[in-house]
Formats: sequence, C-alpha cells, structure tokens
Amino acid sequence: MKNIRLFIAAAVVIASGPLAAQTLQSVKVDPATAEPGKPVTITAAFDISNGLNCNVRFNFGDGASQDQKVNQEKDANLAVQHSYAKAGTYTVKVEPKTKLPALKCLGKNQEAVVKVVAPTPAGAAAVRGRHCQCGRAGAGASRHSG
Repeated sequence: MKNIRLFIAAAVVIASGPLAAQTLQSVKVDPATAEPGKPVTITAAFDISNGLNCNVRFNFGDGASQDQKVNQEKDANLAVQHSYAKAGTYTVKVEPKTKLPALKCLGKNQEAVVKVVAPTPAGAAAVRGRHCQCGRAGAGASRHSG
C-alpha cells in the first residue's frame, strides 16, 4: 500500500508539469571599473513569478565562484560582492545550477564585464598635468626660474 501511495504522489507531480523556478534575466556589475582589492557588487535579476527555490552560481572570472540560493522574494535582485586581487578585465558569469535541495534556476547564463585597473599614483598625475605658469613665451619646456 505504501508503494502505491508513492507511485500516485510521483504521478501527480509529473502530471502537474515541470517544477517552476525563478528565471535568470540579467546581471550587472557596479562599478564596472574598479581598483584591485576594492569590492564590486554583482547583481543578478530574476523573474520570480514562476515560483521560488532555485540555485545559481556566480563565476567571477578570476577562478573564484559562489553558489547562491534564490528562495525569497527579496532575492529577485540578488547581489553579491567580490574583490579582485590583480588588474585585468574579467567576465562575470551567472549560471543557473542545480544544487540540491534547490532546483536549477530557469534562463540562460548571463555575463557582464568588470575592468580592474591599478590606481594612478597621485604624484604621477600631478607631474603630467604641470605647466609653466610664469608668463614667459616658450618657457613651458625649458628650465628657468621665476
């Protein structure tokens, strides 16, 4: 009798159609340009009208990744932070993944690019921008006092 009840329960689930989950719609990185060691916020947007309880993986493009469950209405805009150690251009990918007990989110992989640039030393910027203010004609490139 127990096996019959299990069979009926499974048949009801199958007959009711595929289990619905959130649909991954987009991803954005803020700021799109950052310095090494400074965090960026990666936000994945979901359509949650088909239900709650799915899983996504954030691949940060530098070898690190993070799995997240999407199981509350507040997760419709799921944000995580990540810091990059070195300068470079990184492609962030958000992928629907199965991680039991959560189902794989619906939708296609979404990507965004973050550019990590080393800060310009303050002194170098000042030297490049310096101009002679002495009022002598042609004095900008020569050494003189005054």
